Amino acid sequence: MYLIDCDAIAHLDGVSHCDAVLAGLKQLVGIGTLKTVEQVFDELRRWPHLQEQFKPVKKQFLIEDQHSPAIASMAGQIAEDFEFLFDQSGSRNPDPADPWLIAAGKVLGWTVITDERKTSTRKIPYVCRQQSIQVRCISGPEFFAEIGVFT
Repeated sequence: MYLIDCDAIAHLDGVSHCDAVLAGLKQLVGIGTLKTVEQVFDELRRWPHLQEQFKPVKKQFLIEDQHSPAIASMAGQIAEDFEFLFDQSGSRNPDPADPWLIAAGKVLGWTVITDERKTSTRKIPYVCRQQSIQVRCISGPEFFAEIGVFT
């Protein structure tokens, strides 16, 4: 089971066979293998043509229990412990996707997919590696290789 971040979808924009890859992602959504959190879906509004692709499967795309006490508590703890996950542009997004994505991965035991730099100490992969979190985190290309699709 996988949880995908906005950047892993946005990086498909402009790929020559983007429509075919998106169709494959929607198939994974349909069978329940690929999901995300509400905030990621909202972030896709910056790429309206990509968000539009997922609107027909939005209900299946979003995890059903995002606001369960376990996930909400974990997201709150992550937000408190790793404040840098909030928007660093100065506008400070009051409800960023990253803590929710990581918390859902932790509570549900799912893999997080993000194209954020693994070497950065201020990004999702760093938080996922922390002893208190330990969530499997892979890049978009690693995900596509793992499921047998190459972009």
